[in-house]
Amino acid sequence: MAGPEKSPTRIEAERLCKEFPDTATRTLAKRLSESHKCTIETARNSLRVVRGNMGKQHREQSTDKSLFREPRQPGELLEMPPSLAEPWLPFELGRGIRVAILSDIHVPYHSPIALKAAVDYTKKRNPNVLLLNGDFADYYSISRHQKDPSKRDFKGEMNAIRDGLAWLRQQYGPECRIVYKLGNHEERWQHYLWNCAPEISDDPRMDIAEWIDAAKHGIEVVGDQRPIFIGDLPVLHGHELGKGGVAAPVNPARGLWLRTSGTMLIGHGHRTSHHVEPDWRHKQTSCWSTGCLCDLSPEYARINKWNFGAANVEENNGFEVDNFRIGSGGEIWK
Repeated sequence: MAGPEKSPTRIEAERLCKEFPDTATRTLAKRLSESHKCTIETARNSLRVVRGNMGKQHREQSTDKSLFREPRQPGELLEMPPSLAEPWLPFELGRGIRVAILSDIHVPYHSPIALKAAVDYTKKRNPNVLLLNGDFADYYSISRHQKDPSKRDFKGEMNAIRDGLAWLRQQYGPECRIVYKLGNHEERWQHYLWNCAPEISDDPRMDIAEWIDAAKHGIEVVGDQRPIFIGDLPVLHGHELGKGGVAAPVNPARGLWLRTSGTMLIGHGHRTSHHVEPDWRHKQTSCWSTGCLCDLSPEYARINKWNFGAANVEENNGFEVDNFRIGSGGEIWK
């Protein structure tokens, strides 16, 4: 049997309670009384009935309890809901260290000549830390971009990535700390899981560190686009700055300075560059971008301004950056 017909005032009261569930009843009553030409008390009673605040008898007789809420004191202040934002904290490498920085290797599309030259040269500094500054792996097979089906070999790529990390551990020895910062190409792994297998994407066994055998080779993986600090020198891969973040008519390092107005080192752009400029307090700041160690003529960018390169950073209560280029034959250009 259908219930009693609702008055226009009651219908409007239900609409207001649905649209403004956290607004005070007195505030809504003013609006309801104006729109339906009734007294404040009539409007307030209609709202109290809808919200289940007109007493036990009305609550029990009501057929629709979906808008009921606990009674509140007049003038009661609401609290902000808890924030879902998570802290974005830097990864500190410390001070008094020597760091070799290799970026944009893009295994299995790496350049064997350039990679070996970079490893041989940086090993001469006897580094305490090897920083793989993003895009060590390419993840071509799971890219969202157009792909050649004949080149899609995910298992082959993963084997090459694991073998490449094992080779680097052997080259730098067991005493050298290896830190692997994830770049935009490594993020393809997480994006692939979110899009194609969301049900298992949060399983710890699907973490990229598990798939590349990071623990087996004593490799620390740094994700979430966290900045890495070598003493006072911030290091990013570069994709954290967004699209066009380091674009500049002169060089990537200048684009980096225009974006940050501070000292920083990045990869990502596949070009070696350096820019020095004072900030507003006349303090000298420097920005560096490192070259890459991958194929210089991939199918998606046959013509470009890329170059081979890597960097050494020595920190001793201050830092010195050796941002070097590598020639096509493996020669080191300073």
